[in-house]
Amino acid sequence: MRVVSGVTIGARSALYAVQAGIFKKYGLDVDLVKAGSGGGTPLSALIGGSFQVDYVNVVSLIQAYVQGISLQIIAPGSMYDTNKPYSLLFVRKDSPIRTARDLNGKTSASQALKDINALCTLAWVDANGGDSKTLHGIELPNSAMLPALDDGRIDVTSLVPPFQTFALEAGKYRVLGKSYDAIAKHFQIAVWAATAEYVSKNPDVARRFAAAMRESSTFANANPSKTDDLVASFTGIEPHIVAHSPGPQDPPYLTAADVQPVIDVALRYGFIAKGFNADEVISPVVRRPA
Repeated sequence: MRVVSGVTIGARSALYAVQAGIFKKYGLDVDLVKAGSGGGTPLSALIGGSFQVDYVNVVSLIQAYVQGISLQIIAPGSMYDTNKPYSLLFVRKDSPIRTARDLNGKTSASQALKDINALCTLAWVDANGGDSKTLHGIELPNSAMLPALDDGRIDVTSLVPPFQTFALEAGKYRVLGKSYDAIAKHFQIAVWAATAEYVSKNPDVARRFAAAMRESSTFANANPSKTDDLVASFTGIEPHIVAHSPGPQDPPYLTAADVQPVIDVALRYGFIAKGFNADEVISPVVRRPA
């Protein structure tokens, strides 16, 4: 089976499952493919059948689902935890911005105007006393965020590793807050998904993929340093940056409560046209046995 992931530290568990032979242990011949550069992952290729599984952020998945594309989560990916924040909101160190209210009328940047970082930034501003309706959002690649802050072209941005790590190590930027906390203190950021049609035709494959990912993520969560080189090779990120970046934990199982907060906040901000129960996009293969 062909599995695709963006260039992200979140691919850690799948990379280890390939390297350690865990997929083969479960009877799967997995070709893990790196997605091309640019925002997002190739959902269109997944839908078209070029790939069987895609590592996709939950906002993109629910947007596709509301638009009529039936996707199923078959393994959990990155889980956000406020105690080890995978994303932080940055301003320049010399910026006069100190509170959410100071962001009124200012410019923020994200890879896409309706991606998870854009959503969390808007929600954080409102949750902390500002007015997100006054915020001007623009699109920039992650690699351009810090230069844009330096030049004053943007006032604030939400960054994930490795760019978060670059910002923290540079000493030129200041953390304004934990933007993802505006969704929840604990929620699913990204998942491994397949089309509902593929899962219905290949239920045993989906079950074995989920089982392999559970075994791999248990090791990777407990031993991140032993998988840093795999992540560095796949992503092109320097090994020391990987080692000093907060790696999201991949839970063994998934519940609707892990996904529902994203759906609810996305609906509130018009990122999706209608709400729904998270159970609709979670395959039974991901759920904890009764």
